[in-house]
Amino acid sequence: MVLAGTGLPYVQAHAATPAEQRIITRNAQPRTVPPLATGQVQGDDLHAKAQPVALSALSVKAAVKVADKQPCPANSLLLGKDENPTAGQTCRVATLEVNAPDHPAFIQTLGSLMAEDSAGLMDLNISLYQLTPNGQKDALPQVVVSGYTGGAHCCQAAAIVEAAAQGQWRVLSLPAQNGGGEPIVQDIARDGTRQLVYTDERFDYAFASHAGSAMPVVLYQYQDGQLQNVTAQPRFAAYLRNQLAQDSAQWRKTGVTEVNGYLAAYVATSANIGELNAGWRYMMARYDTHSDFAETWCALDKAAWPQNKDGASCPKQFVKTVPFPQTLAQSLVQWGYMTPQQSAALGYDVDKIKQNQQQVIAATTKAWRAAH
Repeated sequence: MVLAGTGLPYVQAHAATPAEQRIITRNAQPRTVPPLATGQVQGDDLHAKAQPVALSALSVKAAVKVADKQPCPANSLLLGKDENPTAGQTCRVATLEVNAPDHPAFIQTLGSLMAEDSAGLMDLNISLYQLTPNGQKDALPQVVVSGYTGGAHCCQAAAIVEAAAQGQWRVLSLPAQNGGGEPIVQDIARDGTRQLVYTDERFDYAFASHAGSAMPVVLYQYQDGQLQNVTAQPRFAAYLRNQLAQDSAQWRKTGVTEVNGYLAAYVATSANIGELNAGWRYMMARYDTHSDFAETWCALDKAAWPQNKDGASCPKQFVKTVPFPQTLAQSLVQWGYMTPQQSAALGYDVDKIKQNQQQVIAATTKAWRAAH
């Protein structure tokens, strides 16, 4: 779990209580998986010249070339159309070339790089990893490229390039993450497999401000050009319990004021380790009933909203506040942390809630129109 305001895992902040420390000590720490080769094309120093990088491992060769004063790319592997500088300008452009046995060369523009006179990625890194299950020694490695786009609360952009069967190439864009740095690759259960360690960015601003938001850890496993979310697999339960013990210690000692942001991530992580009910009870005893981030809905149909100088808006008397537990239950169902049946067992049947709201809106709107 990560506190968005710092971009740092809770585990780096404070020691746990003796009881929590016993949980942490009992659970083995994950093993970091080092890359087979790695290099940095451009760092944070914009005055330093970007350097071409060439790597090789297990018959795979990957190189990034850099050229200044090139036409800015309209689209690229790491930057989308809205993130690249305006077409027609000139940029510092990075291009990836990968070669593997029995494959044509893979050549793709990674994106523009930030320079003194042009925008783009603030940094750019390239690594070769064996991400396949159990790190099969005879498998060709994957190329992982990543860069930092800059901006408020943003973003690590990354992608995997892999030589596939029959001379084909697989390319997979990885989820965007707050902050910079390269993707984290670990052997969480110390069983020889590799996991990409991410956080669920959907929790940012959902229940608290950015500074008060906490994001649950998401564990992905890469295979055959796809990411599989393996967070809820039993072999990772000890690691996630470890996280909860550390997170609870950090939360108490830092005095997080927007507690709902933390509790939302706590319940989500509890669900992933099969302890949803315990996590829910923990939340119910601690949540803030007067959060500034409470969700609202309007009991009057939008077509009936009165006009004002700023446009149509819901009259104040029809604005209804949604209790935090209900908002959390609906979000966790929508995001796949629990099923509608589990939510109903907790007292929040998401289908019935929607039906009841629609009935209220219909009745209220009918009365409103009759009176106006």
